[in-house]
Formats: sequence, C-alpha cells, structure tokens
Amino acid sequence: MPPFLRRRLALALPLTLPLTLPLALPVTLTLATLASPVPAHAQMQAPMPGSEGDATAADGPRAFDLAPRPLAQALNDWALQAGRQLIVEPALVNQRMAPAVTGQFTPREALDRLLAGSGLVARTDGAAVIIEAARPSPPPPPSGLRPDAALAPVTVMAAAERAATTEGSGAYAPQAVTVGKTVQSLREIPQSVSVVSRQQIEDQGLTSLSDVLRRTPGVTQADGIYRSSFTARGMSISNLRFEGGGASRFHSGEIDTAIYDHVAVVRGADGLFGAGDAGGVINLKLKRPTEEGQVGLALTGGSWKFARAEIDASGPLTEGGSVRGRFIAVRQDRNRFYRPGEQDHSLVYGAVEADLTPRTVLFVAAYNQVSNQIGLNNGSPRFADGRDLQLPRSLGLGLPWANTRRETTEGFAQLAHQLAGDWKIQANLRAIYEMQHWRYAALSSAIDPTTQLATWSTMPEDSADHDLNFDLNLTGSFAALGRRHDVLVGFDAGRRSGFSGWGSWDFGDLRQTDIFNPVRPPEGGVRLTTWSMGQSRDDSRSLYGSLRLRPLADLSLVAGGRYLIRDKTINYDENGQMTGLREEGRQLIPYFGVIYDLSTTLSAYASTTEIYQSQATRLAGPPPGSPLDPTTGRNYEIGIKGEWNRRLVASAALYRVEKKGEAYADPAWPDTVDRGLGSSCCFVGDGNLLSQGVDLELSGEVGRGWQVSVGYTYNSNHNRREDDERFSAQTPRHLFKAWTEYAFDGRASGLKIGGGVLAQSSNFRAGSVNALDPETGRHTGPAMDYRFTQPGYAVWFMNAEYAISRQWGLQLNLNNLFDKAYYNTVGGTWSGNYYGEPRSAYLTLRARF
Repeated sequence: MPPFLRRRLALALPLTLPLTLPLALPVTLTLATLASPVPAHAQMQAPMPGSEGDATAADGPRAFDLAPRPLAQALNDWALQAGRQLIVEPALVNQRMAPAVTGQFTPREALDRLLAGSGLVARTDGAAVIIEAARPSPPPPPSGLRPDAALAPVTVMAAAERAATTEGSGAYAPQAVTVGKTVQSLREIPQSVSVVSRQQIEDQGLTSLSDVLRRTPGVTQADGIYRSSFTARGMSISNLRFEGGGASRFHSGEIDTAIYDHVAVVRGADGLFGAGDAGGVINLKLKRPTEEGQVGLALTGGSWKFARAEIDASGPLTEGGSVRGRFIAVRQDRNRFYRPGEQDHSLVYGAVEADLTPRTVLFVAAYNQVSNQIGLNNGSPRFADGRDLQLPRSLGLGLPWANTRRETTEGFAQLAHQLAGDWKIQANLRAIYEMQHWRYAALSSAIDPTTQLATWSTMPEDSADHDLNFDLNLTGSFAALGRRHDVLVGFDAGRRSGFSGWGSWDFGDLRQTDIFNPVRPPEGGVRLTTWSMGQSRDDSRSLYGSLRLRPLADLSLVAGGRYLIRDKTINYDENGQMTGLREEGRQLIPYFGVIYDLSTTLSAYASTTEIYQSQATRLAGPPPGSPLDPTTGRNYEIGIKGEWNRRLVASAALYRVEKKGEAYADPAWPDTVDRGLGSSCCFVGDGNLLSQGVDLELSGEVGRGWQVSVGYTYNSNHNRREDDERFSAQTPRHLFKAWTEYAFDGRASGLKIGGGVLAQSSNFRAGSVNALDPETGRHTGPAMDYRFTQPGYAVWFMNAEYAISRQWGLQLNLNNLFDKAYYNTVGGTWSGNYYGEPRSAYLTLRARF
C-alpha cells in the first residue's frame, strides 16, 4: 500500500471500517500490485531557429497572435512566431491552459503573459528557452539565527492544474472541457454547453446523475422516477459520452456522482461526434488519480431515513509518482417520501493512471453499482373524466413486494500519446454491462368516478445489455499564412447486444380495488400468465473530422463532418427468428461553425449541423412491425460567449431545430404493443417538428468568494403536421434554474451559505378521454380531448457549510424549502403523474486528510 495511504487511512478508516474495508483493501492491494515504475520525467524539445544571447529579450516588439488554448500548444505557437528554440518537460504543461496573447510584444513579454498564473517561469540557456517550475524565494532567517545555521529540510507540495478538471478548484466555471475530443475553452465551442462542476455537485448535495440533470440549465425531466428520461429544447437526450470518447446510449440516470469530476451537457444536435439526437448529449468526466496522496470521507443522514457513506482515496502508487491510483466506495440507503417505497445502492470505483513513457499516458477505470428499489409505482392515475385525484404525496400506489434490481458494470480505458509538436493520438475503449430484474406491479388505470375502482397493472421483466464502444482520433495543428490551424480526424465504432423477457401476471379476484382504500394483493396470490422474449443487436461505424482555420487574428472557421459507414439493427424473437432488420450507411452529416472574437473576453458564434437519428426501435405496422426510417433535419444556433479570467463564463444563444420523419402512433393500429428491448409497434414517421428559443447562462465567480450558476431557457415547439400542437408539452416555455454560494472571510471565515431555485411556467399533457354515457353512468361515451396542466411553480433550495477545522466540515442542505406541492411530471389518465419531492433536510460530515 502506498505510504501516503497508510498514513491517512490510519486516521480515516476507524470511521468507516464496517462499511468499506471489505471492499477497499482488495482493490487497493490489486492496484498497488499491478503498478510498475516507469520514467517520470523527460524533456520535450521543439527546435526553432535561434540567436545568440538572450533568447527572449534580444528582439524588439513584434506582432503576436496566440489564441487561448492548452499551454503546450500555446508554447509551440510562441516558438513558431518568435523563432526560438523551446525546451519543456511535458509533465509541467500537461492539462494547463494559456490565455490569449494578441498584440505588439517582445518575445519575453509574450512568453511571460502565456505563463502568468501557471506557476512556471522561463529561463534562457544560450539560444534556448527552458520552461521550469517557479522556485519560491527563501525567507530571511529569523532574528538571532546565524546565517550559516542549518535548517531542517522543507518540502513544498502543490497540486498541478488540470485544465479539463474541476475537482479541487472550488470553482463553478470550468477552465476547459473535452466535449469536442480536445481540451477547449467554452468560447471555442460554437454551441450551448452547460457544466455542473464538482463543487456544484457537492454544494447542492447531488448524489445521482439524474439529480445533476434536474439542476442543469435547459434540461427537463420527461417522465417518472425509475426510468427517468430527459429532454432539452423539447428533444430527447438519449446519448452520453465518457472522457471525449464515442457516444453511446444513455443507460441509467441513477449512477452515483461520487465518480464524476463534472457533467457537461451540449444542447442541440452533436452530429459531428456521433450523437445525432437533437436534444443534445451528456458528457461525463471521471475522477482521475491525483498526483498527491489524499483521503476523503463523507457521512450523510437526512429525511426519510436517508443514510450515505463515502470514501475516496487517491495518490501515487510508486515512489516517483509515475503510477497513480484512486479508489471510491459508496453505500446509500433511503426510504421514498411515499409508502411503500425504499431504495439502496452500493458502488465501487477503481482507477489507475500510468506514465508509460514521458509522452504516453494510460488511464484505466472501472466501476460496479448495484441498485435495489422496493415498492415500485407508475405515478398517480386520474379519474376517467380527467380530474385530479388529489391524493396525498405520501401514498404510493405500488406493492411492497414489487421491486427491481439493476446492476451496472463499466470499464473504460484511454491511451494518449504525444507526438511531435502539439500532435496527439488517443484511443478510448468503453465497455458496459447492465442487467435489470423487474417485478413491477402498481395501480395504473383511469379511475371510474362512480365506483372509484382502479386496476392493478403488471410488468415483470428481465433484461441484459452489453455495449462496447471504440474511438480513435488524431489531433494537432499546422502553420500556414502566419497562423496556427487545428485538425481533428477520427474513427469510432459501437456494438450493442441486448436480451429482454417480459410478461404479465394474473391477480384473480384482486385485480381491482378501491383507489382510496387499496387492498394490496400478496405476492403468493399472483401467478405469471404470459412470458415473451426477444433479442437485438446494433452495429455502427463512422469516420469524422474537422478543420479549424484562422484566416484572421480574431476569426475561426470550423468545417467538419461525420461519415456514417454503417448503422445496423437486427431484432430477433424468442426462437431466434429475425423479426426486424434495418441497415443504414454511406451518409455524410456535415457541420459548420464560425467564431469571431469581439474582444479579449467576448466572442460571437454561429453553427449548423444536420440531424440523422435512427428510429430502429419504432416499428411500422402491421405487427410485428419493421423499423422506421431515420429522422432527419437541421440544427441552427447563433450566440455570444464571454469568459473573464477563466473564472466567470456567460453565454446567450438563439436556436432553431427542424426535425422530419419523427415517429407517431399509427391510428390504423391503435394498440401500442411493447416488443421488448425498447421496441414497440406501431408507428408512422410523419412528424414534422420545429423547436426554437433562447438560452441564457452565467456561471462562475462574480465576486471574491461568490459563486453563481444561473440559466434561463425559452422554448417554443410544435408539430407542423398536427395542427401546430406542441409536440413536447412536458417542456415548459420558460425554465429558470439558479444557484449561488458565498464564502465568508474575516471573523466568519469558514462559513459558506448558498441557495437556489428551480422555476418554470406551466406544462401539460394532452390526449383524449371518453365522455360520460348517461344511459350506463360510465365513461364509455365518445372520445373528447383533454389537457392536464401543471401550473407554473418555483422550488427553493438552501445550504450552509462550516469548516470545523482544516480537515473537517459540516454541511446542511434543505430541499423544497417552502414545501411546494407540484407534479414533477404530468401523465395521462392511467399513470405518469409523479409528485415532486416534499421538503427534506440532509446533514453531511466531510473530512479530508
């Protein structure tokens, strides 16, 4: 075990031994065993024409045009423009960012501006310039101490800045992100991007990916609790990307946030890198091993018997620090705010990062999370005439034995190699296995107003999914016409196979019950009556590339595209017979963007990309159905972005999304049939969707110790082939999310107070119900339209944190401060009306050693 870990665990483990030791020790010992020493330091040299004497001060002022970018690339650009020889160790500049330097400067002045705030300095050695870590000046000896007296050695340690990470920065605004395969500032991306940093996740007490998305600007939750889905701009978000790798299907929002450095959401179609969904793509940045040893602990307790324990240990595994490791374990138990309803999960995460050579870094990570839910329900139904039942929020319409078990195991590997200059080749491999076991049963039918009877619905299901994604890309830049221009080329491939079995139960005489006094059937009184199975296999391959040209000092032109080689989907029945085949390919998806720097802090941009999205899981009639054609369309966006000292970012955007061929229920086959594996029948692809609106966002430090995250979205959407009705009525026209945190100083030093709000205008669900038949007294008459509306609401949050000492801190979070009663999602007459969580409180004790 690494020495740093032994010292810290001696202090930390007594608090968490019962929970984490059985898991922690095998993983830590395994990481240490696998670690092997490799060279930790070497020099990277960029030869340039030199001159005698001072290599940076010999010349007078000259024009420099250096864009904000990773420090390694910026130094290379400086060497080209200054005509100097530059020597630097890659480890010193790895994942650091440099500011823009534009104007008339001497080479030394320009270099000093690039290195400002980095902790690095330049010194000359003949004609060469050497970049090295700054050395602090020694303090004067204390009074009375002889000048020749020997002092004890003093070791100074400081964490290296990692441009694309937010952990440890205490900031809300990221210095850079990797949503476009390379490390970029938000100003360099001509699309709307929202980032929830590590500090925000901890301040707001967000323990799952779903929690993060609910607080992310511009994102709306589309349906229930157990299979949550999310939208942006009225369009589905169904893909995610790990560490800048290839896009894959969004499996589960319940993965614990303890393993993430930050979560970024690109709103709008991301066709260039493989996420054709018009809503956007979720980008996840994993926590990486740290260069210095540290151990963190967190214990949380709160409303509805919420209990959570977390341990996070990280640091070097070898003497030179060339191999680093990280281990995270989480255990969480809670009751839901309704009864019956319980949930628990456990997570184990391990990661190793190794400097294989001075220019090659390998990062390997894996996690396993097991989640259990008891008392599943499908939300509240309504009366058959559409009236709200006005049920108490504490009443859960599920069975105490209805449950689900979800196990997710994921592995990720990234190999990055620095080539000559700023060229870099990187390979990403991601594998995920998810198994779900559902024994679902809940009251789920429209309620007859006369009899007040409801019907128990059933959905036993077992499923297993295997996903494998590979991404290989090459990035770099070249000089032409006195400027640097960026190149990106890559290949990605994905393969998914899935199995699903589903059926129904017979409740006998207990199939119906009084909604206000439900009689819950015992587990032994239910028998399985039907069971079906199916399989599917998806296979996709694509090439992609982009070119960023800088014809002027203030202008960047981005042109790129994605060439879909193959996208193939095959469905099979329980006998292995093929029930559906869809093969697409040889499709070019272009992408164009332009960025103009209005000043050193402001940029205007515009972008457009095509939409090409598979609908292979939506089957056209007659049953059993065949996959629909893909949806097509285009995404447009114009906006302005600001960035101040890399601590405060702001953006304003106008967007328009056009999408054709969207699946809608086929009236010729009114009964939608679930075919398993997410496939269902029957649909027609005649939707013509238009979504447009405004995105505004501000994030970062607006004053000393004062952090903010504010986002406002206006959305107007309608289906131009359905009498201009809103196709995403769940998406409110106005959505406002804000959070602020202030750290006091002086006598109140150590105290932080924060708060926020989630506010939105009304949303609704439209459909039809049967009118009352006066002869029978039942709602079996002609169909009539309905619109169930959730009026606009605001939910407030608050937190307070106090640093007891340098190692210990206490944090209190209050959610739904004024106990607002509202529907988080609006459903139909038979299900889908989920209450938002009532007021709750959570107290967290944190320690860092």
